[in-house]
Amino acid sequence: MRGFSIRRWTRAQDQAAPPIGSQSREGQPPGGIVGGPTSSDTAAAARDSAALLRPTVYGLSALLLVIALANLLAAALLAVRERVHDMGVLRAIGLTPGETTLGVVSGQAFIGVISGLVGVPLGVAAFQLVYLAANGSTAGAATAPLWQLALVIPAAAFAAAISALVPARWAANVEVTTALRYE
Repeated sequence: MRGFSIRRWTRAQDQAAPPIGSQSREGQPPGGIVGGPTSSDTAAAARDSAALLRPTVYGLSALLLVIALANLLAAALLAVRERVHDMGVLRAIGLTPGETTLGVVSGQAFIGVISGLVGVPLGVAAFQLVYLAANGSTAGAATAPLWQLALVIPAAAFAAAISALVPARWAANVEVTTALRYE
């Protein structure tokens, strides 16, 4: 699919709107503004523009998701590296590798829940502010249904938990003596 092009868009607009005073469309008197594009032509041009921009928006959204997941993984790795000594002490007094993994994964999942609870309302508010700045009113701003927004919270927890699996398994497999030497 081709990307958005100003030249292609203006050419499509010129074809959709004949010069004033030229041949009229069916059911319209000739000449004047009335001979301009109909509302269906304008709607078709808007659909074409949206169709051209949609892949760009989806691509940028996917890129942001990849960056967010990389940040989750980095945060999980850092959290585990900072707590290796503490986990070594817990392992020395009887914590199993499975319990260590569960502790790290559930800690990251809790962070995912909190980030979802804070991020969704802030994201909706930011969207409303940008829409207000662009259009002068929030009337007509289409937001996702509430049930879809609510699904973001468990999705954030799941993504955080999945990103913590590798560091959690690493922490669970570190020898107790090695972990106790970390400081």
